[in-house]
Amino acid sequence: MNILKTFRPEYLKINDVVCIISTARKLTEQEVEPAIKILESWGLKVKLGKNLFESDRQFAGTDTQRADDLQSALNSPEVKAVLCARGGYGTSRIIDRIDFNQFKRFPKWVIGFSDVTVLSMHLLDVIGCESIHAPMAFNLKTTDPRSVEALRKALFGELLSIEWEAKVWQEGKASGLLSGGNLSILFSICGTPSFAHRANQMLFIEDLDEYLYHIDRMVVKLIRSGNLNSLSALIIGAMSDMRDNKVAFGMSAEEIVASNILPLFKGIPVVSEMPLGHVPYNHAVYVGRMAFLQAFGNNAILRFDV
Repeated sequence: MNILKTFRPEYLKINDVVCIISTARKLTEQEVEPAIKILESWGLKVKLGKNLFESDRQFAGTDTQRADDLQSALNSPEVKAVLCARGGYGTSRIIDRIDFNQFKRFPKWVIGFSDVTVLSMHLLDVIGCESIHAPMAFNLKTTDPRSVEALRKALFGELLSIEWEAKVWQEGKASGLLSGGNLSILFSICGTPSFAHRANQMLFIEDLDEYLYHIDRMVVKLIRSGNLNSLSALIIGAMSDMRDNKVAFGMSAEEIVASNILPLFKGIPVVSEMPLGHVPYNHAVYVGRMAFLQAFGNNAILRFDV
């Protein structure tokens, strides 16, 4: 187990190029247009992946086409940020095809959430590079304006902290390297190089449309695998549209997570209701950045190292 040192791409400036690609589900030109207008309103230039609007079953093109678009964007010295178009499923099918050697020479921000958790965690635990967990091109047209502004701040280096009214399961202060994303995706990459056994980990999770017993099974697996051995804090974002069996599980998703974590991790802050995940108010956070969490009463503040 190690304490990972990460590097940070340069923040964006006016006239920088953002490339939109899809590592997962397909989408249309109409679904991308609002994101292009938002990025251009920030003074940025937009480039589209060659295969962005291709289709192969539910995917935005074949594995080869999606991997080629990602590789091209990561390799380009011109591109300063890569905005993933949407989630769904497909990133894990292509992650091992990607060569990051050129990316290390020309690091850039990679933005996304949900299925893109595969890429952001791989960037952290294999490459050692920060990324941004935030709404994607497909989501920008419907997301809360606060989410859009948080993404802009993150890209231009203005995002310093987030404060929210929280359910505080266990009070305290903590620092650690912020990592995480979609719980189902973390579960799927557990045991791969993309999710390391790392010391001093401040983990955040969110999920969508899962059976409650699946939530329990996934959290138990992460604990048993050792991936959470050196947890410094746990932040629970939106657990949206959860499902239950005819025989009810008897707990909410947040209660399931807390009931597994609290007996094993005394003294670390555990909080929920962070505005993050598959909800309109999906606040941007830096994955791989040292962060500082303070949680007392019904208030939580997460500050980022500058």
